[in-house]
Amino acid sequence: MSPSRAGNVRRYGSPPYRVAVLHGGPGAPGNGRLLAEELGRARGVLEPLQTADTLDGEVNELREQIEANATAPVTLIGSSWGAWLAYLAAARFPTLIAKLILVGCPPFEDWQSRDITPTRLRRLDSGDRAEVQRLLGVMGDPDGQGKDDALAAIGRLFVKADSVDPVTLDLGTSNVSFRIHSGVWKDATRLRARGELVAIGHHLRCPVVAIHGDRDPHPAEG
Repeated sequence: MSPSRAGNVRRYGSPPYRVAVLHGGPGAPGNGRLLAEELGRARGVLEPLQTADTLDGEVNELREQIEANATAPVTLIGSSWGAWLAYLAAARFPTLIAKLILVGCPPFEDWQSRDITPTRLRRLDSGDRAEVQRLLGVMGDPDGQGKDDALAAIGRLFVKADSVDPVTLDLGTSNVSFRIHSGVWKDATRLRARGELVAIGHHLRCPVVAIHGDRDPHPAEG
């Protein structure tokens, strides 16, 4: 077990820690903070911060974090990318996970993802749409600089597009990493394109709850 990776966890409330809130991204640690803080008023909650830059690396890092910090089995609450991470961890390490709560989960099949970005762009004004396109250009340029900042900025714009009367658009994200995002997302989308992401669900042994808002750009049927 890697002590540095296992220790990269925020704690809320008092032990035992039987709930973990997983952030989105990938590569956007900290955006589970508000939910973890609120839940921590009544129970022990962990907020694992992922640092691995591969899909397998993040799944194994989460296992280390749970084993070192939680009283297993735990309930995993994952939002967006964190929902996929929770799903993959529960399938691979069923004895560690008691329940899954998937919030705004991305679709599990490739064809269901095609309208997500167009839906978000339609909800933004012309200035924000132009800024999204500029930021995508920065992230897509092999020699471009400032990719971490571009990823953080596009994340804020997409939160704006996805939200209804938000309390805040600042979700507490810090140390956004384009390197982690691109490495993990490449692995994850390849898994989805091959149909393996759906098949992994056959290994789940715990209850699953899906929470999906009416304004969520991810298709609920996915």
